[in-house]
Amino acid sequence: MKIKHICAGGQKDSLLIFFCGFALHPDSFTFLKTGKSDVLFIYHYQSVHYEKIEEIAADYNELKVTGYSFGCFIAAHFIETASNLIRNRIKKYTIINGTYVPLSKQYGIPEKIFELTVKNIESNGIRGFFTNIFDNENDKNRFLQTAEQPYRTYCEELVFFKHLFQTIQLKNVVPDIAIISTNDRIFSMKNQLSYWSFQNVKIQHVDTGHFPFYSFQSWDEL
Repeated sequence: MKIKHICAGGQKDSLLIFFCGFALHPDSFTFLKTGKSDVLFIYHYQSVHYEKIEEIAADYNELKVTGYSFGCFIAAHFIETASNLIRNRIKKYTIINGTYVPLSKQYGIPEKIFELTVKNIESNGIRGFFTNIFDNENDKNRFLQTAEQPYRTYCEELVFFKHLFQTIQLKNVVPDIAIISTNDRIFSMKNQLSYWSFQNVKIQHVDTGHFPFYSFQSWDEL
């Protein structure tokens, strides 16, 4: 697990802890302005260790947590296991295009599709996955200009996610809001709504594919 601390300059009282999804990198998010909060960008999961996150977060009076895609599961686990000091400072918790049952025909990604994704990446690389997180050519091409160069750990990261999903039983850490893309080809809108609609969660729709971030200008919106 890698961490990038994005500071806008000047003393900030607020920190957004952003648990990114599979295969993504901070360079693809540089268009988002930091706004009122610094950002702690969590990515490249091959282990889970929260000590450094808590150490950095303890310097801020107000915390916001956002989980995206598979990062939703990690975000919930972080909150569940965090110290009372950290939990008491979390003022907003947002989920984007994900659920707490990521490998599920009803609530997440069917396991058969997940396994096919692993095989496709092994055979053909990551580009096909990056294509599927968008619903239009312009956004896809914009993203591919900033996407990290291929590295050998994509499949290892997916294997780690699967192990985590199968070994950790999350409690019901209810977010304040779930942002759901209407054209999501990874976590279908239907499955996300099936999971979140029966909980006391505000739903916000965005008319995008699985990667919705070009619809926002600032991290403050997340």
